[in-house]
Amino acid sequence: MEKVEKEKVTDKPVALLSVPMRDSWISGRFWFNLAMDDSWTIDAVYWAALHKPGDEVLDEAMEDELKAFYDMKMKQLEALNAECKERGT
Repeated sequence: MEKVEKEKVTDKPVALLSVPMRDSWISGRFWFNLAMDDSWTIDAVYWAALHKPGDEVLDEAMEDELKAFYDMKMKQLEALNAECKERGT
């Protein structure tokens, strides 16, 4: 891309597409965007390109936060199930 952009002659200054493309590649956003674009491949993209060793280990604060989130969602599910039961659905 950079080679083609350098060969192209223009009268006006043009924003180069290669700059954000390279930044996206270096930062890993490319892989994230690819995974979001095709949900069927998100698992493969994550494990092949985005996963960093040690990510699967949560520290105590994250573990507590995850448990609180889980408890909140379970209470919401119980409330939804009770509401559905009342409505007969």
